Amino acid sequence: MIRRLQNILSKEYLGVIWETEDPLEERPYPFFYLDYFLDGLMTSFLSKGKNTRNTNLIFSNSYGHPFFLAHFQEKDPDKKKSLTEIIDLFETKKGPFNRILIIGNKGRDLHSFMESHFKKFTFDFLD
Repeated sequence: MIRRLQNILSKEYLGVIWETEDPLEERPYPFFYLDYFLDGLMTSFLSKGKNTRNTNLIFSNSYGHPFFLAHFQEKDPDKKKSLTEIIDLFETKKGPFNRILIIGNKGRDLHSFMESHFKKFTFDFLD
């Protein structure tokens, strides 16, 4: 998985949307691979005893520009609302990068929602 992410995540990516069945505290796959790209920010966040919810948003930098990881649990009833708020943050910033990677068990449904609602971005899916 680390090689696949290294090959995929280039400077054109604004971030990753990651959907799992389990909460972040359980470190669902591919937690450790994604944490590597965030320089350990997820591990640091969890080690401080932060109370995570169904939705978690972590900001970092990649190739000199802001990069985000949004984690959602599949059962989150407000997932689409939260995603809309997150994407709206990036829509207001004018920049040359517009790709977002979606990782998750049921990400294909999420992928369809994102593509139909956010035409300015390109969404890629990774199983």
